[in-house]
Amino acid sequence: MTLLRVLHFPQWTFSLYFLASLTPDEMEELWAQHKALFPDLQQGDALDPTQPNEMTKLMWQPCLELTYNHGCEADPDFHVHNGNTGPQGFGHIGFLVDNLDETCDAMEAAGVSFKKKSSDGKMQGIAFAYDPDGYWVELIDRKVSCAGVCSNY
Repeated sequence: MTLLRVLHFPQWTFSLYFLASLTPDEMEELWAQHKALFPDLQQGDALDPTQPNEMTKLMWQPCLELTYNHGCEADPDFHVHNGNTGPQGFGHIGFLVDNLDETCDAMEAAGVSFKKKSSDGKMQGIAFAYDPDGYWVELIDRKVSCAGVCSNY
């Protein structure tokens, strides 16, 4: 994923990070549009995500926003409610991958643990990994079909 923008809010002790899955060609085209439409903002050969820009306003691709709460890493009592335990709430984020088994194998070799591998359970073609805070990260095989499983497919 490409980091497009970073916003720091020291008065509220958090930062926002905006990322998108862009090919190099998409990024180059987007950056050229940005420079033409916003001449008063940063120019140059490459985007600096720490400087003001309007990249997220130009793109059609989904954009992921992550929040970092400053100081939580130094608080031994801090924990994140992951939404998968009571009370349930937002549970996970999902990513399409080209080869689910290879992706899971590489992640497992890097020390990532899994809630569900693609071969587990009734739903094939998906897996759930745990992030360091216990959030579920769904990995979805790009070629999977929901026919016969999903009621409105």
